[in-house]
Amino acid sequence: IDFVVMCSPYPDNSTNLLLEPILNKLLPNTNYIKFCQFHHLAHASLAFYNSGFKKSLVFVIDRNGSKFDFFRESESIFIAEYPDKFIPIYKSYYLYNMGEKDSAILKEIEILKNKYPLCEININSTMNITKVYETATTLINQNPLENGKTIGKLAIEW
Repeated sequence: IDFVVMCSPYPDNSTNLLLEPILNKLLPNTNYIKFCQFHHLAHASLAFYNSGFKKSLVFVIDRNGSKFDFFRESESIFIAEYPDKFIPIYKSYYLYNMGEKDSAILKEIEILKNKYPLCEININSTMNITKVYETATTLINQNPLENGKTIGKLAIEW
């Protein structure tokens, strides 16, 4: 194994810091690539590179995407193209609490809009489709964090 990519949804990279010592023991001569705030991109990459398509739309629906101070990434759509082109065209985030429209939230939203100028960004609710999947997962007697049993990644040829 030449590289291990670790992608934590948390901005402080705490998950990666816990895993790195364990991986160093198991794979001592391996390089680590650490990403922060690119959780959905990691899912999109996995779906696209395993699809066999040269160009596709990739949909990622994951309630536990990248975490920000006031909201969290839940849905993303990318245009993916070989060899390594991923253009986000839609991103939806859910708010932790309604009514927190203060200057700090607006500042975080402005940073996102500058980071993804061609991307439609939606941050206006505490509810979205990921909550539907969380409910479905709970109804089949699974932990809400096991949404992968009722949801996945999708790449379609484009």
